[in-house]
Amino acid sequence: METTFGPHQTWLLAVALAGYPWLCGFILTRAFGPLLPTRVILHVAMSAPVITALYASLSVFLLVILGGYASSRRGKFKIAVGGGDNDEMLRASRAHGNLAEYLGPFIGVLLFAELLGGGSIALHSIGGVFLVGRMCHAYGLIRRNAMFQGIGALSTYLVLTFVAGYGLYLRFMLPG
Repeated sequence: METTFGPHQTWLLAVALAGYPWLCGFILTRAFGPLLPTRVILHVAMSAPVITALYASLSVFLLVILGGYASSRRGKFKIAVGGGDNDEMLRASRAHGNLAEYLGPFIGVLLFAELLGGGSIALHSIGGVFLVGRMCHAYGLIRRNAMFQGIGALSTYLVLTFVAGYGLYLRFMLPG
């Protein structure tokens, strides 16, 4: 039997995806009762990856800030492409590029861990350490501070390894 969504179900699905599963559940149970496929809509509402969205958004803001800094260095030193022979330009460009290189894989594995039912404390810890680590790495790279750069790089490797292992753990804890 094929399930089709009418206008009420589509509206409830939009409410659920907007991050209001409690409102969706209230409307379903009080107003419509057994007429709607509540299991489908509530499952979608409860599995919205809000923690991943938070850390993806904050990381992209950091990426934009670092990109703006690199662009300002390009304007200051009149370097259109590459780093030229300017060390400051090269460092600004690499701080931005390095975050861009690690952000995609991090968001991917964090998303999978959240969708597989990872705990919110673990996911917030993972996201927070990644974000702070990337900030430390960028600061260390731009300001020539090897300690901050090393802390940032090490925290990134540890977080990526941990969240990948956590995702595998969660995957094998599920039936099927």
